[in-house]
Amino acid sequence: MLNTSQEPPCVLYTNVETLWLELFAISTIMLLAIVGNALMCAAVYRTPKLRTVTNIFTINLAVTDFSVGTFVLPLWIYSTVMSAYVCNWEYPHWLCQIAVFVTEMLLLVSIATLAGISLDRYLSICHPLRYPMEMTHHRVIYCVLYIWIQSIILASTPLYGWGKYSFRPQTIPICNPNWRHSISYSAFLIIWAILIPLGAMLFSYFRIIQVARRQARRIAAIQAQITQDCDTGESTSAGQNDMETETNTNKTRRFQFFKSKNGRKKETNVTAKKMNAVTKNLKTLKTVFIVVGAFFICWGPYVVLNFWFVNYDDAKVPYIADLLTTLLAFSNSAVNPYVFTLLNRDFRYAMRRMTKKCCCGGLCIFSYRDRIGTINSNKPVVATIGDRSIDSGVEADHQTRTKTRSRGTSTHTTGLNKRPTSPRKNVFPVTPEQDEIIPGQATE
Repeated sequence: MLNTSQEPPCVLYTNVETLWLELFAISTIMLLAIVGNALMCAAVYRTPKLRTVTNIFTINLAVTDFSVGTFVLPLWIYSTVMSAYVCNWEYPHWLCQIAVFVTEMLLLVSIATLAGISLDRYLSICHPLRYPMEMTHHRVIYCVLYIWIQSIILASTPLYGWGKYSFRPQTIPICNPNWRHSISYSAFLIIWAILIPLGAMLFSYFRIIQVARRQARRIAAIQAQITQDCDTGESTSAGQNDMETETNTNKTRRFQFFKSKNGRKKETNVTAKKMNAVTKNLKTLKTVFIVVGAFFICWGPYVVLNFWFVNYDDAKVPYIADLLTTLLAFSNSAVNPYVFTLLNRDFRYAMRRMTKKCCCGGLCIFSYRDRIGTINSNKPVVATIGDRSIDSGVEADHQTRTKTRSRGTSTHTTGLNKRPTSPRKNVFPVTPEQDEIIPGQATE
């Protein structure tokens, strides 16, 4: 009796050029994910200013994306090459189970982490007084541990019989969950791991937008009142001298208004620091909103395609559609670090400082930790870099910058010259907390 069954095709690609284009796309995503997320983690590690509660979630997301680039995508390259050149190649069962387990676990961690970031921003903007007590470093770390434990448990249940991971040679050569094997597992996973976090994100952003718009209106009203009172002459300066200094751009500015109402003075203090805090929260919200939107844009088509064909035979899934949606899904791991870097000034500044080098004569004398502070002087000074001393050959002489607008004569020196220095040499150390570029500091 003749065997009329047909074996699956040996090669899934139309030609070699298509194969190499696919490998190039996967490799590009892998490289961008590894480099970008590694730099993000290094920036937070080496910049104390970035070690905030919110960035604990951000680093957890970066670690997840870095794991996708170092483990999941290399396995996809391996299976692509093997299925293209080995006839009727089958994914090794044990490797298939491990690959899809790690992939699903990392996906669940990403979704839960984005929900955590959304709730963190919700508490920070909508409940600023409760935020320092509710979102402590220890609690956030416990939340991250819970996210990983939950994701490991949910991703491991198919290994014990509830759900199934399988290899589909008719489509792109990667292992995927078999959604038709256990409807109960599929429904539970969708509700608990996708819909609930999505609902938390939508609720958080809806409330944040409401509060942010209300705060923006209040700030606009306060600024309008300040302008009106200044124009009508109802405001007076607190003190006799009005001095402008350049020592600290974040110093609180106080505006005092004295209105005669019931014979009492009413003083209104408006701080630029509070306004800057609101503006910073809105910018952070914009960054997080774009990151969450990018996640659903990248993973949405992949999930929709897989569930659309859940009641159809696998061979009916168009190969090009399966390939493009899978590439788009994994490209999310490469997008996140660059979104944070482009939209977040602190991350952008940390990246620039970390990668910045000034090479002279083939010898790089500046790096992230090797910084010197030199001030324009008429005398050469010696700058210290680490444990070494290098004659900078720069003539420096610090002149105190003072701007006064007062009835009398008053001066004010910047914080750069608080300690007594020699008139012939003026070198001071640069602390890690300084964000501004010191006058005279060597740059690229």
